[in-house]
Amino acid sequence: MKKALFLLLALVQILVLASCGGTPAVTETAAEATATAATAAKTDPLDIDRKPVPSPTVHPDYAAMVGGDTSVEHLRALAVQAMRDELTIQWFPAKDYTYNKTGAVSGKDFHLYRNRTYQGLPYTSAGMGIYQFLEYCDPETGEMSFTDPAMAATSIGNSCASSPAWALFTVCTSIRGGIISNFLTIANGFYPLGGVTYDPTATNLKPDLLTPAIIKANGEDKVVKGYTELQPADLVVTELGGDANEHTMMAVEKPVVVTGADGKIDLKESYVIVQDQRAGDYQVKESGITMWRSGRCEYKCTFEELLTSSYIAVTVAEFMGTKEYEKTVFTLSNEFTTIEELQKTTLSCNRAIAVVKLTLTKADGTTSLINRHMMTRGDVGTGMAFDCDLSKYLGNLGNDRRLPKSGTFTLTLTAIAADGITVTYPLTVTR
Repeated sequence: MKKALFLLLALVQILVLASCGGTPAVTETAAEATATAATAAKTDPLDIDRKPVPSPTVHPDYAAMVGGDTSVEHLRALAVQAMRDELTIQWFPAKDYTYNKTGAVSGKDFHLYRNRTYQGLPYTSAGMGIYQFLEYCDPETGEMSFTDPAMAATSIGNSCASSPAWALFTVCTSIRGGIISNFLTIANGFYPLGGVTYDPTATNLKPDLLTPAIIKANGEDKVVKGYTELQPADLVVTELGGDANEHTMMAVEKPVVVTGADGKIDLKESYVIVQDQRAGDYQVKESGITMWRSGRCEYKCTFEELLTSSYIAVTVAEFMGTKEYEKTVFTLSNEFTTIEELQKTTLSCNRAIAVVKLTLTKADGTTSLINRHMMTRGDVGTGMAFDCDLSKYLGNLGNDRRLPKSGTFTLTLTAIAADGITVTYPLTVTR
């Protein structure tokens, strides 16, 4: 009976509308589903010992991966890789703790256990990229040390839409907007495929626009044509109204389009391979390691499932060939020579900034972290992730007791862009 119960729960987890209310019931590979069900049937999840991470985590340098190849095909491939990196990184918590995944599953507590190995960034509502997660993850052991339940929901991991957003930020400078499903508008740099049209000035699909209304106004034929035009790193998004009824997924490959004898597209047989971040963990086993996953890679979603859940397909200017790839450039509003000037500085970047931090180096060479800020979806939405007003994040450094009262020390401002480009600005202070 116990084995049968775990088998049933495993199958339910695979088919559940896990990430958001608008997620279609998609099918994973048969091998993966079989492995998941078999593991669940044999093992009590709480009895599994933590397994070591198979290999050290490499800090990705997507800017270097672009190199000299700025072709659309190469940029698309890198965005897909960046998304996959977010969904497959392996780690384990330093200790057990509980947090609330606000947004799609607001009000529900979730538990992380130190004796479990996890794959993929955990689900959060705020929307963080992989560089932010790696600030707390030991690259050699895979231990994730950020275990503050009061901040976890907004400080680590990704939401369903922020995962592809930060992946696209690695190669795109044309997109803006809040990192949630309803940021996918023309005004924020996302363009519908298939000839679908809607208000180009709207900055929020909710309440201005909902995807069922878009589909009704344009007709299903245009929407389905958009599915046929999907290319790797394009997105599909649904907005039904309400936080629990929106979802975003990234296409991984070109779609498979099947037509019937009448020449019409067969919605049941036509499909696209997608990947996504979702809210619920499910159990898998790979290379002898049992893991809990919150993201799904390379699985099939039929056109019928997309249309039933009111998805529309969108792309970005770089992939349309209407905007060239831009290298990351940081600028300062002023050259600071004092702590007071540092606090009045705005750090700007043409690409979304992922992390801003300030470190102290004393005369004896010892270093310590003074402040660190991870850009949230709110920061992206307000533009703070592109023009970072340091006065909002550094606090009152003039009265900071962690700074030496006398002697010489160095404050170093460090910023990491979404593609991995890192800049440092040192300030030597003598008191």
